[in-house]
Formats: sequence, structure tokens, C-alpha cells
Amino acid sequence: MRQFLFFLLQRSMLWRLPILLSAAMIVVPSLLVYGNALHKVVASVPMYSDTKLRGVQVPATMPELTLQSLASGEFPRQYAAYFGQHFPLLAPAMRMKAQFYWSVLRQSPVGFITLGRKQVLYETSYIDEYCARNIAAFRPTAEAWAAKLMHIQRWYAARDKIFLYVITPSKPSIEPEWIPAGWPCAASLADRRDFHAAYRAILDQAGVNVVDAVETTMAAKRDFPFPPFPKGGTHFNAVSAALAAQQVISVLTRVGTWRRMDDFSFTWTMGEPSEVDTDLRDAMNVPYTGMNYQTPRVSLEPSTVAQCTPVLMGQVGGSFTYEINRILQRTACPPKIDLYEYYRNTMAFYPGDRRFPVDHDRRAWFLLDAAEVVLLEENEEIAGRSEHGQAFYDLIASSMEALRPMR
Repeated sequence: MRQFLFFLLQRSMLWRLPILLSAAMIVVPSLLVYGNALHKVVASVPMYSDTKLRGVQVPATMPELTLQSLASGEFPRQYAAYFGQHFPLLAPAMRMKAQFYWSVLRQSPVGFITLGRKQVLYETSYIDEYCARNIAAFRPTAEAWAAKLMHIQRWYAARDKIFLYVITPSKPSIEPEWIPAGWPCAASLADRRDFHAAYRAILDQAGVNVVDAVETTMAAKRDFPFPPFPKGGTHFNAVSAALAAQQVISVLTRVGTWRRMDDFSFTWTMGEPSEVDTDLRDAMNVPYTGMNYQTPRVSLEPSTVAQCTPVLMGQVGGSFTYEINRILQRTACPPKIDLYEYYRNTMAFYPGDRRFPVDHDRRAWFLLDAAEVVLLEENEEIAGRSEHGQAFYDLIASSMEALRPMR
């Protein structure tokens, strides 16, 4: 019997099956990479439609093979990143995993995003900061930072320029009601509720020109029939951005009598969310979230101007600044803006939102010499502790030092 089975095995070639499977495991992935056959077959299915993943990849290009890159080991490292991003099975596998976490485990598939109640998404770091607030511990930091902001403000005032400090809101502080039930929140209710008011009082006592987008966003929550933050996004919506832009113009008009930016009014309608309104939802790479929601869109009614002389505005700030600028550039006489995102990341020019790598010489020239108005934006999550705020202060401080007389 044993001999008969061995005879059948030889005749059927089944004994070679393990070898053939091993060879296929080596050859087939390579064929998929170069032919992208899987992509072509199932391109109509969203889960498998491309090899890109949102929010979790730094784009990798095909590296150039040189003797130097090969000898240094740089080529293998770069090629591994390129290979991984262009491997057709990676994105489908990640999406399948993400869908499992979302649909079966009922949680976010990525650690930096937290699923709150009613399917509201938060950046986890924002919740952590909100739940660790301590006014007494923050007060010395806030007072020291307010003093530095006044140094900046006086430096610009001495040159007939205006400095504005913009505070933008964090989603958990505006919408704490959707934080997951049972989330460990060590901060007392008073520390969480009164944190911003305490910080604002310190800034006001120091005399800082404050554009308070936290307060305008809280007003939006009270006055409009929709939440100020989109369910699947980390930035405030277009209405809240418009209110913040109005506040920029209002404060600038109040402190800058030498020039004013004309105010505007706006109307809103509900519509499909923009890419900004879905940034957290998209970053999870869940093909089917079931998160169907609308967000407001604004139509500006700017004041008419007989003659437009744009304000030259320099900005150092984070991602919320882009949302404010999208409104400002739609006004009757939009400012000409150089935005230095987080001081070092990206340089954006307005009108037009044209983005480039930061030119250090232009940054120093524009912020120190060319700009008539300079705006520093900090989100309340990192207010008084941001790296870009300190880097901007260091630029001003170095200029102060250079102007001191020699002893």
C-alpha cells in the first residue's frame, strides 16, 4: 500500500508542491510590485484601489544607485522605503486591519486618533493635554511667556509695526462632551473649564494684543446649529475660521490706527465636508466608516474698497493658521502673507496658498524688515510651550542683541 501511494505521488507531481509554493512566495510579490497586477484587477474596489495610505506615509521616491549610496548603506534603506510604499499588498492589508479595528473592535486603528462618543474623532494628544491641565502649575510658564510676547510686541511697535498673538482652540476643550466615557482625566473640572480664561487674564494683564479664536469658537458653538469642529476632523470648521478671521481684522483695526483691513460679513450653507473636515477620518484609512456628516461652507460679503493697498503680513503658526488665511484671502483687499508653518516646516505665500521649503534668509528678512503686521499663532494645546513660538522669539531676541550698543 505504501509503495502504491508513493507511486501515485510521483505520478501526480504532488511531491513538488511545497517547492512550487515556496518559489511562488518569492516570485509573486516581485511580479506584483513591477506589474501591479493586483491593482489593475481590483481597482474598482476602494479598499484595494491604490497603494497609497493617507496620513501615515512620507512619500518615498526611487533612489538613485551610486557607488557612494551603495557603500554607505543609504541606497538599501531608501529602496526599502520605496519598495514598501509601492508594494500593492501593503495598502489593502492596512485597510483590512483598519476596517477590522473600526467595525469589530469599535476603536480607532491608529494610536494618535481616538474614537469618542457619537463617532467623534479626536487627536489623542489633544485629549491628553486637556485632561492634564493644571492652572497653578501653568501660571509661571504663562507669565514668563507673556513677558516674552510683550518683548516681541514692543520691538515691532518701535518700528511702527504691529504684532498680534493668536490663540486657536483644541477640539477637546471646545467639545469635551464627546470624549470617550471613562477616559482617565486627572485634571479637575475647574482646571479644565477655567484654563483658557486664566491664560487670557495673564496675557491681558501683560498688555499683549490677543486674537482670541478660542472665545470666538466657543461663541460659534453657542450661536450656530452645528458643532464648531467637524466630526471627523481636528480643525475648526469654516464658520469658526471666519469668526477667527473677523477677530484678526477687529484687533488689527483697534491697535493699528495707521491702517485698517476692512471687515466682512458672511452667510453659510451646509454641504459635503471638505478634505480639511475629514483629515482624521481619512488618516485612519478605514474604507467604510459609515461617518456621514455635513459641514458649513461660507460665502463672504466683503466691504467694498475704493483703493486696495494690501497689508504685508508675516505669520508664524501651525495648521489652524491655514484655515484663517483661507478666509482672509477672500476679503475685498486680502493681505499679502508669508506664513512660516511651525517656523521651519513650510513657507506659504498668499493670496494663492503657494507652498515651498522654508528659505531662512527670506524668513528673517520678511519677519524682521518687510512685514507691517506680524502674527504668531499657537494652539491652546501647546500655548506658551510651542517650539515654533520659542524659535520666533529667539529670532527677535537675536535682533535685539545685535542692536545693543557695544560696551
